[in-house]
Amino acid sequence: MKSFQQFINEAPYLYDTRMNMEKVSSLSKKSLEENFLYLGHLDVQNFDIYENKENGGFLGGILIEDEFYPLIRVSCNERSLYVKPMQLSDKRKHIAMVRVSPSFSHQEVAIDTYTFIANHYDLISDRIQYLGAKVLWKSLARQGQVNVYVFDESKKDYLRENDKPIKYNGKNITDEMIWGKEKQHQDRLLVATKKELK
Repeated sequence: MKSFQQFINEAPYLYDTRMNMEKVSSLSKKSLEENFLYLGHLDVQNFDIYENKENGGFLGGILIEDEFYPLIRVSCNERSLYVKPMQLSDKRKHIAMVRVSPSFSHQEVAIDTYTFIANHYDLISDRIQYLGAKVLWKSLARQGQVNVYVFDESKKDYLRENDKPIKYNGKNITDEMIWGKEKQHQDRLLVATKKELK
């Protein structure tokens, strides 16, 4: 069993400004309140989610006395300001990277966190998805707690069937249709939203 210090040493990087990563094992409660907005409590993982006031990213973790210990960080980039798939609100986030403390099951924590955030914002994937991100988005779609769609930027529309956007369930659209082979479909983005698109 890991000691509390080992657990803290494995905390995720908090800041990722143009790949300038800084490892911080905790934040003071004062710093947390000054730099982050409380978004809510993620019951299933029993930790709180905060939104970074400066860069729009998210941090999930536990507040113990006057110290906040981060367990997950979701980085967002500014591209969401320019990419707006049809029918989405102005409350959207373009996901750049997720990092989870090794003390947790990465996929389970990330899926629960994405689901939680998608109930507050429409989430848009990055253009290039590595294996871990593909598995994460497929699992999010299979879980079915939020709706996942595939948006084709080159056509400025969602993948459709019978003139309706196809709700991705993790199986009904092939990997090749979404990601292609060898970065073939970099113009396809995954979108997670609580809305049912038409």
